[in-house]
Amino acid sequence: MECSFLPSVSFPLLHPRRMYICPFFDANGTLVFCSTREAVRHLHANLQERGFSVVALSGEFKQHERNSALQALRDGRARVCVATDVAARGLDMPDVGLVIHAELPQNRQTLLHRSGRTGRAGRKGLSLILAPTAQHGAVERLLASAKIKGIWSAAPSADAIRVRDEENLVREIAAMAETSSEEDLALGRVLLAERSPEQLAAVLVRLRREHLPAPEVLDDPGSVRSETWKSKKNRAVTKKKSWSSKKSKQYKPREKNKRH
Repeated sequence: MECSFLPSVSFPLLHPRRMYICPFFDANGTLVFCSTREAVRHLHANLQERGFSVVALSGEFKQHERNSALQALRDGRARVCVATDVAARGLDMPDVGLVIHAELPQNRQTLLHRSGRTGRAGRKGLSLILAPTAQHGAVERLLASAKIKGIWSAAPSADAIRVRDEENLVREIAAMAETSSEEDLALGRVLLAERSPEQLAAVLVRLRREHLPAPEVLDDPGSVRSETWKSKKNRAVTKKKSWSSKKSKQYKPREKNKRH
């Protein structure tokens, strides 16, 4: 399992602009961990407003709401789940390709439990920690307690995310073309009699792109340093992190007593 640590930027830790790294990694399923119920509500609502196909899980959800969220992940209607640690524990989660620590884990056990939700059964997985500048020292201490050394690198730029989105669109549309039915092909011939192939392809791209959140420009992540490490079980892993010269504000949830 590869674990990466991305840079701090000048907007609040739980600001939805941080989540624009999700499309870049193009994981089958993304699990975003927050420390409180209010943080889950805050981030889930903002991601929905910005066009993400996202669901949420926390201790305040009723069982039918939890089941509905999980089903949306399984059938592909949602690709991102924002959850508290307790809400995600013991649940039958579908294939998770990416774990994002939107808030710093409280201890090494939480770090390992969160990260362990991805890369299961021999699959490839990625775990990311988002840490503001003020928490870089805390991240280093947390990793040291887990006997982990990290590589810090820059978050993908808006342009890089846009390029990756276009690559994914080409791949998805090509895959759809392989499964076209005779009815689809017949309608396609009707459309080709009215419009050029380029016009029709452009319309298809636009229709698909409308479902993607538009990437936003992140602040300058600053310089980069790197180091490769192995886990306690001698399994090769790579960790990444970036340094920023700008200080960032932290999102401070009001319900500090609610950790579940």
